[in-house]
Amino acid sequence: KERAKREAEEEGNRRADERAAERIAENERMRRMNNSSIILQGLNPQLDAIKKAAESGPRQLIQHIFRVHPPKKEEECPKDFGDAVMKKTILKCIRTYHQDKNPVDAHGLEWHLLCREITKQLNQKLELYK
Repeated sequence: KERAKREAEEEGNRRADERAAERIAENERMRRMNNSSIILQGLNPQLDAIKKAAESGPRQLIQHIFRVHPPKKEEECPKDFGDAVMKKTILKCIRTYHQDKNPVDAHGLEWHLLCREITKQLNQKLELYK
């Protein structure tokens, strides 16, 4: 009886700890979201330049992002922009700049958000080649 009571108490404590950890994680997500909007406002000039480059075409977009916002891991800007390989080129750039490959912990929230917006533009260009 005593053992069952102790196990039930431990299980209750474990569940309470899990709920507390979930609340802490949710609060952290909310804090980041609030910071995100402030940071995105600060990134408006860069985002406008990225959108303008995207309007000129996929080649101009890729050249712009590699020149102005080079990847954190050393990678050369793609050189082949022919129609036959453009889809692969865009996919490679998406892999380079995808927000999951540029975590907040490693590179900061500003870079993470910038990569997210770059990836959105690259995905729009990729749609043209599907």
